[in-house]
Amino acid sequence: MTFEDHVEAVEAAARRMAMAAPDVASGKGKAFEVWALLSIARHLSDAKLNVTAVGCDDMPVSKFIARGGPGQMPSAGANPATSPSHLVVGGTSFGEAVELHLGLQHVSQRDVSHELDISALPRHSARRCRVTGGGYYLGSLIVAVELKGYNAKHKLDQGVARALLGTMIDLQPWRTIDHIYLNSGGECHPAWSPLGRCAPMHLVTTTTLYDNSKTLLATHSGCSVDNVSPKRDWKRLKRIAEDVRRYWDR
Repeated sequence: MTFEDHVEAVEAAARRMAMAAPDVASGKGKAFEVWALLSIARHLSDAKLNVTAVGCDDMPVSKFIARGGPGQMPSAGANPATSPSHLVVGGTSFGEAVELHLGLQHVSQRDVSHELDISALPRHSARRCRVTGGGYYLGSLIVAVELKGYNAKHKLDQGVARALLGTMIDLQPWRTIDHIYLNSGGECHPAWSPLGRCAPMHLVTTTTLYDNSKTLLATHSGCSVDNVSPKRDWKRLKRIAEDVRRYWDR
């Protein structure tokens, strides 16, 4: 997709929602997810990264298919005309590409499945999952996004932020480890450990968040964007795109 394509797609998605705060019960939650994905893609395009819509066969598609609900990674041999599409970002001079997926089901080392509204994955890990038959994704995670499109009259339950943190800890148990020490001869010494990178987590909602929810996320490599209006606020998702972009700055 070109920069102009992203501009048109974001504006079209906002027009189709026809309301400032979509309500999940109204069936517009999926439109909110697609809008958020395209907004992130536009920021990445602004950063001079190549963004391409592709199918499960890793070939570019002219029609992007968003899955209707949480689902597993399609097999590389599935029909790209009916299977969920995804976005490929970067590659070539930027190094290994990143994929952006909607509603993908991940699985932890404990075989517990979790759905992430938007997830950014290293392309090599995502392709390996497809080539080996698809299914629950078990592999590296770069960025995770939880989207909640509710009526703006009420604050979002604090349990949503807690659930997101619980999901991320199950997928990345090392998030709870701050320091490692070696006990040698009765003395403890700081030790380096090759623990995995903690994926930034984002909570984006059309309603208001409690301060406790914002603090909880900020304490654990997360951030939040509340009171989002798809009609005007696509620029507020820039932080998510920046976290994806930092993948190449490792």
